[in-house]
Amino acid sequence: MVVSILMIIHQQQNREKSLEVFAVNLLDVPSFVAMYLLAIYFRKKSAYHSRFMIMSTVPFLSPALARLNLPGVYVGLVLWLVFFIIEFFNKKIYRPYLIGFGFYMFNFAFVAYLLLGNRSLLDKIWGLFWG
Repeated sequence: MVVSILMIIHQQQNREKSLEVFAVNLLDVPSFVAMYLLAIYFRKKSAYHSRFMIMSTVPFLSPALARLNLPGVYVGLVLWLVFFIIEFFNKKIYRPYLIGFGFYMFNFAFVAYLLLGNRSLLDKIWGLFWG
């Protein structure tokens, strides 16, 4: 799955350099990989496993929503927050969502910093892959 995602990113960036799309990929790919690896790690705890598997699908919303001109990054952020709030207030297992939300927020802050504050660093990171 990761190889396929990376191949699609590579093909798209070779066609047209888009730092915004590349930055979103810097958010989505690590989020998918981290949630999937956590799901595999917790494969014997079905409550944790299922929640991490649900969160591993959230990064796939960004490309689909982008085609509809909707902010997929923000929708993912809201989804993670909604998952956490629902589980927390229903006194269910909320820790996986807290981990996922924290990871997503960390990545989100990094990507926002690259896009809004340090575009030259984002351009250098892009150059590492396609320069």
